[in-house]
Amino acid sequence: MTTDSSAPSTTDTDKSEVKEAMERYMPYLEEAQKRLLYSGIVFLTSAVAGGIFYKQILTFIMARFDLSGINIVLTSPYQVIELAVNTGIMTGIVITAPFLVYNLITFLKPALEPEEFKFVISLIPISLVLFVSGFFFGVWVMNFVISIFTNASLDFSIGNIWDISRFFAQILFSGVLLGLTFQFPLILSALMRFGVLTYEQLAKNRPYVYAASLIFAAALPPTDPFSLVLLVAPLFGLFEIAMMYNKNKKPFRKGGENVQ
Repeated sequence: MTTDSSAPSTTDTDKSEVKEAMERYMPYLEEAQKRLLYSGIVFLTSAVAGGIFYKQILTFIMARFDLSGINIVLTSPYQVIELAVNTGIMTGIVITAPFLVYNLITFLKPALEPEEFKFVISLIPISLVLFVSGFFFGVWVMNFVISIFTNASLDFSIGNIWDISRFFAQILFSGVLLGLTFQFPLILSALMRFGVLTYEQLAKNRPYVYAASLIFAAALPPTDPFSLVLLVAPLFGLFEIAMMYNKNKKPFRKGGENVQ
């Protein structure tokens, strides 16, 4: 029995499919690489600027707090470098995040219908407002708790000596993390409008969402019960706002497919 030598082998077919796939997706990979490179340049530039001007940034933040009766101290000569590096990293993250989101959205534009793209673009200014609101809300909570505990310590004639690195790390960590957390309603809205989740599914699992929000808020500084109430209340509120807004909204897709 003879075989037809002119017929393409399985290996040749596989190579041809791989080559075809590379030719099809390589432009997208190159575009993604270019956008990530630009984002990296923005991050490095803003991080260096934040490290250079760390004194002005930290002075601006300290002015937002009532630090009467508190001694902010350096416990190591290397903390100046640590403060500059940490401030630069946080500055880079805050400045790069909107740029990265914009590049991600424009990269995905060919895969979106016009109405879907318009919806996603409309979320950008809302996202910025929510991030800034979340950041300053976190700072406000920290300031409120600081005022309570410093006044209590002064009543007992107890001195307050705080490590500057830990103090700023908690402020920046809480502010940035709450700013990201305030994106929760936008993420839920996008998932519901694109058919990944449904209103009914979220409504049915509302207790689990509340429990997860409570656990998340408990992990944030400060860790006292009063602060926990202040931190978890807006998370519950944002979830309910997202639910009310999307209750009667028609999804763009169902099960990952466009709704005709």
